[in-house]
This record gives sequence, structure tokens and C-alpha cells, in this order.
Amino acid sequence: MRAELIQESPIYQEIIQKGVQRGKQDTIMRLLTRRIGSVSPQVRSQIQNLSIEQLDELSEVLLDFSDAADLTVWLQLRQRM
Repeated sequence: MRAELIQESPIYQEIIQKGVQRGKQDTIMRLLTRRIGSVSPQVRSQIQNLSIEQLDELSEVLLDFSDAADLTVWLQLRQRM
């Protein structure tokens, strides 16, 4: 019962959400590095500011990227939304 109450806590949920987001960011960064090479600190920062939904979208579209310019264009389009 106590564990269930803790898991329902907004603070607990926020911690879990941040952990999921961080895991997605790490995975995407590894995939991007493998796909297009090194990612600049500025672009890395932009990726860290994406929502979980945007990270999910990026995880799918990054497979179509040919180079870093494709990633930059994708990020610019997301900023306009």
C-alpha cells in the first residue's frame, strides 16, 4: 500500500518522467552519432530541450538523415511549431 501511494505521488511521477526522457535522449544521441557523426554541443542542447513526444518522433526520423544538416533542419522545424 505504501509503495502504491509513493508511485502515485506527483514528485515520484516527475522523477520517473525525467528518467525516461534522459534515457531517450541518451539513446538518440548514440544513434545520431552512429548515423551522422559527432553532434555539436549546441545541437545536443536543443535535443535535451525536446519533449518526450518530440524525442519519439526524432528517434524515428533520424533513420532517414544523411548528415548533420538534416538534423539541423528537423530541429529548426520543431522550434517553429
